[in-house]
Amino acid sequence: MEISVCLATYNGAKYVDLQLESILRQLGADDEVIVLDDCSKDNTLDVVTAINDRRIKIYKNDVNKGHVFSFG
Repeated sequence: MEISVCLATYNGAKYVDLQLESILRQLGADDEVIVLDDCSKDNTLDVVTAINDRRIKIYKNDVNKGHVFSFG
């Protein structure tokens, strides 16, 4: 069974690498982490991209929707 983990981000550059490293350690080779960025104003997406793991899929909101509506 493949596992998908969804992670919403917003200005989370300070901790997102630690969060993703923890999640990725618990996943298998065929699993994925979906990162949905809600228009971060910091370098959150740069940090996520730098991890360079094929299991990470990055999506970006066009406008800030807030955490409740980001996955809607």
